[in-house]
This record gives sequence, C-alpha cells and structure tokens, in this order.
Amino acid sequence: MTGPVLFVTHGSRSVGLGHVRRCLSLAAALKKRSVECEFLLDADQGVAGIVTGSGFVCTTTKNVSSDPDEAVRRIRELAPAAVVADSYTFTTDYFRRLSGAGRPVVAIDDLENRSLPVALVVNSRVGVGPGDYVRHVALETRLLLGPAYALLRPEFAQAPNRVVGTRISRVLLTLGGGDPANLMPRLVRWVATELEWANLAIVAGPLFDNRDEIRAEAAAIGRRAAVHEQPGDMRALMLEADIAVSSGGQTLFELAATATPTVAVRLADNQTRSLGDFQRSRTLRWAGDARDSDVEARVRHALRLAGDTQTRRQMAEAGRKLVDGQGAARVADVIVGIVARDGIKHAATDIQCAVGARRERTT
Repeated sequence: MTGPVLFVTHGSRSVGLGHVRRCLSLAAALKKRSVECEFLLDADQGVAGIVTGSGFVCTTTKNVSSDPDEAVRRIRELAPAAVVADSYTFTTDYFRRLSGAGRPVVAIDDLENRSLPVALVVNSRVGVGPGDYVRHVALETRLLLGPAYALLRPEFAQAPNRVVGTRISRVLLTLGGGDPANLMPRLVRWVATELEWANLAIVAGPLFDNRDEIRAEAAAIGRRAAVHEQPGDMRALMLEADIAVSSGGQTLFELAATATPTVAVRLADNQTRSLGDFQRSRTLRWAGDARDSDVEARVRHALRLAGDTQTRRQMAEAGRKLVDGQGAARVADVIVGIVARDGIKHAATDIQCAVGARRERTT
C-alpha cells in the first residue's frame, strides 16, 4: 500500500465509544498487515488518549462530524491509501465529498438510511442483507454484511472455553464507554438484590462521570462486588462471568463472541434494531429502556435467567455461532485487496463509485 489508512470518526460522553472502538479494532487488524493507520477525530482529549494509547497517530478537530472540509483537507495532505469513515452524523453529501478527494472510501454503517457513494460498506448488524442497500449504493460498491464482519479486538477471535453450570456465581455489569443515563448505580443495586448470592464484576468505562456513586454502591454490597475501572482485558471478565447485564451497543458482539448469556438494557434509540436482532437470535433477553418507569422490574424479571440452565446454554451456543470474532481480519483483508488490485485512485460521481471493472458483493 502506498500510504496509511485514514480513519475519520468521533466519540464523546454523549456519543459513546462505539465508533472509535470498532475503528481501533480494524486499525489493529490493518497494522498486523503492515498497514499504517492515522485517526482524524471529533473528540475530547480523553477519547483521543485512547487512540494514541493504542499506538496510532491522532489529530482532533471539533468540526469533522458535521463539516467534511477538514477531512478533505487532511486527505489531500496525507494522500492515504484509503479512508474509513464511521459516524451516524455523516450524510450522503459528506461521503460524496470524501470520495471526491480521490481515495477509496470505506463506510462503517449500521443504519441503512442514506445513500453511500463509497467503494466499500461494512455493516455487521445481525439482520442486514443486500436488499437493505438496493437504493443506497452503486452496483460497483462492495458490501460486507452481517456479524461475520463485526469489528472486534483480535482476542475475541479465540474460541471461548465456556462451561454453563447449573448455578451462577458471577455477574458482569458493563455499559460500554459511558453511562449517560446514570444506569450503572441502579443496576448494581438491582442485581445485588435479585441475585443475593452472586459476585458482581462492575465495569466503569473511561467516560463514566458517576464513578464515586458506583464505588459507593459496590462498597455497600461488600466483598462480593468489585469495580473494574477501564479494565485492560474485557474478554477475561466476560469469560469469568456466568451471565452479563449490558447496554445495547458494540459490547453485544463481544458478549456473543465469548458465549456469555446476557440481559440487555437500551441506552439510546439507535440501539433498538441491534437489540431486537440479538434477541431474535436468542443470545440475550432485552429488559427494556433505561428511561422506562418499570425498568427495575423488567431487569429483575430477566435475571431469572440465572436459574434456567438450559436457556443459558442455548444462549451461549447461539452467541458464538453468530459471532466468531474474526470480522476485523476479514475486513482488513478486503481493504488491502481493494487498494492492491485497483490502485489508490478513486473517482466519485453523484452516487457512482468506480473501484475497477469487477462487480462483487459479499454477504
């Protein structure tokens, strides 16, 4: 490849870390293939620190989420081999501007709600299919669809050694990078009360503003509750847990890959379809929305899963069958192949993306 891959994305306490996390997973897979990667972020220094701490060059700007000028300027300066763009705020015109800068553009998407004039679309949503993009992409655009392309960290490709026992002893509580609904302190109380014999592993992500409250709740429970602040090995925590209580973001793919039976609560409206897809795949029980007046009752009812060995075993098997954790490697190989086969020149018209004469779709 003749240049680095440029990632354009964003993260914050309100947006969360999902976009950044999956871009970092793909960047790590590209790095293993000797491809340099750089990031252009709309983010605060805390989020930027996560990127630089992962070993990647990072430039921050407050305008990149809504104005493509900064991204286009950086593309022209850097001359990257490809551009990876991941944000719900990026419009069709935004992607058109990126493609017009002359480099292949990869869109990471899970909304299927706008035209994408790009070379490649990656969408790992469980229920997505080619029909969702008939009106949104050109015939030349390649599609990588479904959980086989979930962008997870490399350790999640390892097969989990999970034994589903008749009695649970450990519950993992995780809400991703942030807790804008202040849900975690409540979850700690509810789970500790409903499963009064179980140990609780409580994860406080890097964007949590309520750590003192979480620590206080854990201290009130005593020795069976432990708070893990920005843990370095989430996979290990998942494998140690018999069940998990989670939000509806990217963590669901990690829990599925580790065969962890899950109770899930929605934190944002954009998690709705993913939660529905995973529930239909029988990998989790959806216990409503953090804003529901009866969310406590729904979570505690869903936690009866603890006493249902057969259902937990079925959830574990369904999760690993659905997500094998090798998606980032697959996507990285395709990106390298596109650049190597078709070169770095990428001309974009209104909605046409020319990346060679070959028409190819992968589902």
